[in-house]
Amino acid sequence: MIKEEKTLKNSELKTDTSNALSKMYKDLSNAINSNNIQSIWQLSKNITKYHFRFEI
Repeated sequence: MIKEEKTLKNSELKTDTSNALSKMYKDLSNAINSNNIQSIWQLSKNITKYHFRFEI
């Protein structure tokens, strides 16, 4: 039962993460299109943090 709960929590976390990353990628695309260097830098940093936090 505990194993099932962990699996459920992990799947919910991945779903949540993919939605958040999707929004960040859209924001990054908009920043690139408008050539906003500060936003590009900040969003790239956040996406990298998300990637390494959930891949470990």
